Amino acid sequence: MGDVADSIQQLFDAIVTRYAIPNEQKDVDLNASAADDEAADKAAVANAEWDRLAPLAAPFQDALMRAYNAAKRGEPSISLDDRQPDQNAMAEALIQLLVAHDLAEATSAETEPMHYVYTITVDWSKLAPVAAEAGVDLDATLARR
Repeated sequence: MGDVADSIQQLFDAIVTRYAIPNEQKDVDLNASAADDEAADKAAVANAEWDRLAPLAAPFQDALMRAYNAAKRGEPSISLDDRQPDQNAMAEALIQLLVAHDLAEATSAETEPMHYVYTITVDWSKLAPVAAEAGVDLDATLARR
């Protein structure tokens, strides 16, 4: 099981490094002046982004497994209810790491005021090359669990 968790953590780290951090660092590039220490600002942004996303690593692993198992059953999407803390964390992880970077799609339906069920469809054809670039055989990894 450790190998699976390690591989999914590698994928998580790759998404944060390849997509999330550069996305956040764009603001530094756009707002930098000659007097700014751009490298220090970018490092601070990177550290802040790691701090923000690190708590999503375990829910990301759970959500990815849930989506993979659903896909294997022929269900292209999973539904996650924000009224359930574990499902809310999984939805946040997939939205922050995959949907935000065009590696998945999400829709939401209000269940009661200020509460939603998120339906998320992972784009495996886009995620697999990202995983491969990170040294992770996504299908083999998820099938082992």
